Amino acid sequence: MEGPMFSSSLGAMRSLLGKLRSLLVSAEDQVPEPLNSQKDKLDLLNQDLEEINTFLTNLSWVEAPNMMVRHWMNEVRDLSYDIEDYIDKRMHPSPDSSEESRSEPAVEELSTLVKQAKDTLERHNRYDLGRWASNPRFVIHGGHGPVPRLNGDATDLVGINDSKAELIKRLNIDAEQRLVVSIQGPPGVGKTTLAKQVYREVEGQFECRAFVRASKMPDTRRLLGNIISQIQGHHQRPPDGLPVQELIDILRTHLQQKRYFIVIDGLSETTSWDIVISALPEDTHCSRILITTDTEEVALECCDYGSDAIFKMEPLSGNYSRELFFNRVFGFEHELSKQLKENSEEILRTCGGLPFATISLASILASQPDNLELWQHVKEALFCRFRYNNLTSEVMLREIVGLSFNRLPHHLKTCLLYLSMYPEGYTFLKADMVKQWSAEGFIIAVEEKNCDEVAECYFDELIYRGLIQPNHTSISGEVILYTLHSTVFEVIRTMSNEENFSTMIDYSNTISELSVKVRRLSLRFSSAKYATKPESITLSPVRSLVFYGLVECLPSIREFQVLRVLILEVWGDQEELDLSGIDRLFQLRYMRITSNITVKLPASMIGLPYLQTLEIYARITSVPSDIVSLPRLLHLSVHGEINLSSGIGHRRSLRTLESFDLSSNSEDNIWKLGKMTDLRDLHATSPTEMSDPLKRKLIAFVSSLEKLGNLKSIILAPVPSCTSIYLDCSWSTSSLSVFLQRLELLPPFCIFSRLPVWIGQLRKLSILKIVLREFTTGDVDSIAKLQELTILSLYVRQPTAEQIVFHRAAFPVLKFFKFRCGIMRIAFQPEAMPRLRSLNLEFNAHSGEQNGNMLAGIEHLLNLQEITGRIGAAPDAEESDRIAVESVFKDAISKHSRLINFNLRIVGLFDEEWHKKSELDEVAAVVEEVSQSNDASSTRKQVFIVPFQAMADRRSSDDGYNWRKYSQKAVKVGEYPRSYYKCTFPICPAKKEVETSQDGQISETVYKGTHNHARWPQKAPQLLQSGDASQHSLGGMSEHSSQQPGTPNLTLPMPQREAATSAGGPTPPSVPAPAAAAAHRQQPPPLAELERVRRVGSGAGGTVWMVRHRGTGRLYALKVLYGNHDNAVRRQIARQIAILRTAEHPAVVRCHGMYDCGGELQILLEYMDGGSLDGHRIAAEPFLADVARQVLFGIAYLHRRHIVHRDIKPSNLLIDSARRVKIADFGVGRILNQTMDPSSSSVGTIAYMSPERINTDLKDGSYDGYAGDIWSFGLSILELYLGRFPFGENLGKQGDWAKLMCAICYSDPPEPPTTASPEFRGFISCCLQKNPSKRPTAAQLLQHPFVASPQPQPLAAPPPP
Repeated sequence: MEGPMFSSSLGAMRSLLGKLRSLLVSAEDQVPEPLNSQKDKLDLLNQDLEEINTFLTNLSWVEAPNMMVRHWMNEVRDLSYDIEDYIDKRMHPSPDSSEESRSEPAVEELSTLVKQAKDTLERHNRYDLGRWASNPRFVIHGGHGPVPRLNGDATDLVGINDSKAELIKRLNIDAEQRLVVSIQGPPGVGKTTLAKQVYREVEGQFECRAFVRASKMPDTRRLLGNIISQIQGHHQRPPDGLPVQELIDILRTHLQQKRYFIVIDGLSETTSWDIVISALPEDTHCSRILITTDTEEVALECCDYGSDAIFKMEPLSGNYSRELFFNRVFGFEHELSKQLKENSEEILRTCGGLPFATISLASILASQPDNLELWQHVKEALFCRFRYNNLTSEVMLREIVGLSFNRLPHHLKTCLLYLSMYPEGYTFLKADMVKQWSAEGFIIAVEEKNCDEVAECYFDELIYRGLIQPNHTSISGEVILYTLHSTVFEVIRTMSNEENFSTMIDYSNTISELSVKVRRLSLRFSSAKYATKPESITLSPVRSLVFYGLVECLPSIREFQVLRVLILEVWGDQEELDLSGIDRLFQLRYMRITSNITVKLPASMIGLPYLQTLEIYARITSVPSDIVSLPRLLHLSVHGEINLSSGIGHRRSLRTLESFDLSSNSEDNIWKLGKMTDLRDLHATSPTEMSDPLKRKLIAFVSSLEKLGNLKSIILAPVPSCTSIYLDCSWSTSSLSVFLQRLELLPPFCIFSRLPVWIGQLRKLSILKIVLREFTTGDVDSIAKLQELTILSLYVRQPTAEQIVFHRAAFPVLKFFKFRCGIMRIAFQPEAMPRLRSLNLEFNAHSGEQNGNMLAGIEHLLNLQEITGRIGAAPDAEESDRIAVESVFKDAISKHSRLINFNLRIVGLFDEEWHKKSELDEVAAVVEEVSQSNDASSTRKQVFIVPFQAMADRRSSDDGYNWRKYSQKAVKVGEYPRSYYKCTFPICPAKKEVETSQDGQISETVYKGTHNHARWPQKAPQLLQSGDASQHSLGGMSEHSSQQPGTPNLTLPMPQREAATSAGGPTPPSVPAPAAAAAHRQQPPPLAELERVRRVGSGAGGTVWMVRHRGTGRLYALKVLYGNHDNAVRRQIARQIAILRTAEHPAVVRCHGMYDCGGELQILLEYMDGGSLDGHRIAAEPFLADVARQVLFGIAYLHRRHIVHRDIKPSNLLIDSARRVKIADFGVGRILNQTMDPSSSSVGTIAYMSPERINTDLKDGSYDGYAGDIWSFGLSILELYLGRFPFGENLGKQGDWAKLMCAICYSDPPEPPTTASPEFRGFISCCLQKNPSKRPTAAQLLQHPFVASPQPQPLAAPPPP
């Protein structure tokens, strides 16, 4: 029998007729009662249904049936479902049904169904309904073969470039404040397409970004949840069921002090907007929000009625419309006959320049472009629909989409209608829809294609027709999520209701009474506040259930009798979600559960013989042991530490096995994976650390892979908490499936000594992620044979001495490349990786390494858009080594002229195997000594693996060695915390225990064992030269980005906020040599030679500009002071500037001079490209200690020169791209403040003033300015740690001044949280002593353990111009 078992047009007719024929020819002992004794009735029923099916099929092609025909067709479809349900129940009676229910009532029910069928046939003949089927419409019959696919490159987009450039220009105005821009235009004009193109162009310049769909019905919870899932990465949704306010709090917290870009597509009401905009922080980080809307009123309200922020999108011009239409119909080369040209002009005139309408009509004609009769038919259909000229563009678009929908073949129409089960704006995975369509019976296998593969062809065809649209695309161009255009959704929702195909009920809206039986039911509780369990709905005939809401509102599973598809997204406070009743759902084919509640499954699932897909994204009490015995199970995904039955190997038909836990399953189970010969997708993981049993399991896993010849995807992804101990899998397998498209063997478990030979044989591979011990240029050539590779991640353990060269024409379609190696030496020849868009490089800085050939030929990557760099530090590396490596790296990157985004971060150590001769000689000597002392009988090769460890954990004390903290515990009831350290040198046995008192002072250090190696060599810091790329080589763009001239730019300077650091020696920054100091005190360049580049900040005192010296190109900061100042003030400022020019210290912003231009005072200062630390959080204590140390050095220097700052705060602490922190805004600001407030004791910002400075009654009115600076410093450091002002979350530093001053003077000083280290808590306690006489000096604080630990030295400041 051809065609699917179920369809929207024919209901269950095909399936039902097949079952009836089978019953009539079956032996009597195979047919239960009462069906066996009623075969005569079944025969009559079959004859009537055969005739009815013929009439129904003919009427299904009628384009616009009248009400009588529609009513009859609905009645027939309903009857087909009822009869099939009756047969299924009789063939598979429930265990608790009584004998009586199987006899007389069953016979009566059958008689009723036979009579209904006869009556239905008579009504068709009586009213002569067949006359309406005499002229069937044209239908484009879709095939099962490959369909042209729209990808994420948008190569066929027309007429959008100018709009994209203009919109980016509007987003790129010089505004540090949050900016909202709207795209407004009629439906189908291309607003979403334009927004997507802009989003892809600029998304890399923002720290957080999201592209979400809105809906016409307000659904704020879903909208906020989608934003959160994208800005948090990996599309991880927040826990279900959270109140809107909690979602707002989550969103605000995550976006604080971050630059974000949010696109809200299809906004049609302002209720959701008012809530969403309140959740997005107003900041000065150049954040942007872009919305698309059909309504001008919505656009105006979102943009605060600023018409300049609204981009009005107009329909395409005639030429662009023709280009789009003909490209879709014929391809890029086409010649038209005169008649086709006339028809096309009339069709295009109907489209009105709307791209979506043009694509919809072109998709009808594309499969038969030379069929003149079809063209004429489409033209006439349009004329009939648009014979009235007063239709709005929205109604016209709906009619055109309706025409396109009605021209679909039955199988595509049914698949598309199924999406009406989900809410408007819903985004979905292709794989999910494919499985659900198959489970519903919409798909029938054909030669050489199973149901899933046929369903994928249907999905692709709907994409090509423009009825399903890509929503989210990966870096490789692969579409991950899809959605529906709002007009398409309206059309299929209307058609679904008319044909009683599905019913969607949202309990936040008014519910109309249901007059017909529900076959597919979608229950949603958009507002959990008023949620109640649904009533007055008969659930027994429901075949598919999609439920989203509170567990208390979930109907009892036992009420469903013929359920085939079960999709639950439930949440609540209950301990358990009891689904033990699902074993009664004999017809169940698809089940997906997502919940924050532990799920209880039945003890046995053998009663589900048709189950094809089981996906549970929740905790599970246990998995039934017979789950692997289900005969039709194809897809199994059960998350958590689940032990599957030992019979898993017998489930040979399984195609998908996700989240297979290696640690929880036996080694025998893992070996049996090799028997699952039909497996397509395998995803394994392990939450435990490496052990001997796990090593054996890992060997079994890798060895089993070569037996699975149909695999398309393999992922081995240990959880991040696993230790970095690798297992060599080089000999565990000799080949893998030639059909493999995705291979991810991720660190830190599986490693290959060399690139396996069989990698080059995987010609279909598109994603490869693998760990290698060694990697050479020859290996590059082997991987380059993979012509379909789009994503490549290589983790190389041993730094290579040779340069890795990527040759010409290698990797023709690669779009993402990640390369991690201890030492970076790679080169790109011209035309290598021609489509590469993203490059991710991770490496370590080593002591004394030559970095000249680190990265060559970057300019040859013509399509490269973004580079991400991560620089770690080897144990022997100094801060000067890291700075040198960073400088060389940025010099190499700066050669690329088209780069949109460059992101560089300093992180901890990337694990690597040491193999440099000098290091191995030293280690080998130690090994030999240890081996001899232990009477070793034989010599064996030793490879020392340095496990991943954050540099933040490294400490040292008075013995001069480097230490790593590995544990901490409280002793003596928590009064004296004890920390445990190991020496960082490989195999060194030395350990120490450090006991710290409550105030952060070390009270006792106990050493255990002795060091078996020399101390690490210490190096003097290197000076940056004036042209060093580490400061200004990339033009001061956001996170070190560069850009092609003339390209619209959204970047603004942003300080790095990376919470990572590295270790080195604790020596004070050196002061420039006398010659350099003398040079610094030279006269500043003439003001006329300085050109203003852009404004970088403003405050109460003036505006700061970034200026460039025309002769040398050097950058400065020019502060233009507000107001007119009398001569006394001018002389005082001039004297202060003269003093400040003599201040030569790496931690103090240098003052070059002052200009008096027409009464306007302008001060030339050193330019710090990272901006201030105000509003940023530094949660990593080592990095924060480095910042505190640098500031303390500067304060100590100023205090030695008898200079009191009086206004230390985060906004006066500046940072540059080399992470050098300097003190700014003293001296001149103090003078200006004194002119405004004669009381010298109140100079500065009140929020950071010390208690004795505010309350003059303290200390008898005396004020120690040096101690006041220490208080301000301590409060600033604590604010950087917390990410907020320390005196209460609700108080703030800009609020009620009276309350603020009372809090400073009379409340206890703020403290770090208990999760902070004792050293940091003690350090802050010292700084924030209420009694100023108890506060240490800056010099004394430099000896505190928090800042005295070995850390990288800040570099000395660059020489003068």
